Amino acid sequence: MAVEIDRSVAGEKWRYACPRGHTDWRLRDGVIACSSCPHWRLPGEVEYDVLIDQRTGEEIDVEEVRVA
Repeated sequence: MAVEIDRSVAGEKWRYACPRGHTDWRLRDGVIACSSCPHWRLPGEVEYDVLIDQRTGEEIDVEEVRVA
């Protein structure tokens, strides 16, 4: 089931997080890129293939995420 996220709505922005709990993520080239995750080895963003719905605890595959 696809999930459409409107990041301009405050509740939506804080509801979805990277697997480490950060809400400073963006959808880029088929991955979830998190700017808040530590980058110990290389500069840039850490990438994930899932988002966490913090309300339900559900993992959402990146292929199901749509950002409005």
